[in-house]
Amino acid sequence: VGKIKKYNVVLLKNHGVVCVGETLKEAFMRSWIVEESAKIIFVEKLCGKISYLKKDQIREIENSEIEDYRKMIIKGEF
Repeated sequence: VGKIKKYNVVLLKNHGVVCVGETLKEAFMRSWIVEESAKIIFVEKLCGKISYLKKDQIREIENSEIEDYRKMIIKGEF
């Protein structure tokens, strides 16, 4: 239970995913993002190689204006 408060999304081995949010829409958007991410990983595995972002690339995304917009959409503020 403590992990879900910290991460908002938990993958349960052999069970699936649990997503939480302040609203139903926020929880749904998180589940949608998990599903889309899983599709990308699946296709990359089919192609033979998974590419990971470097830490500086992750920081750049987290600090971008579009990331703020994405967070607003998830929270239903847009």
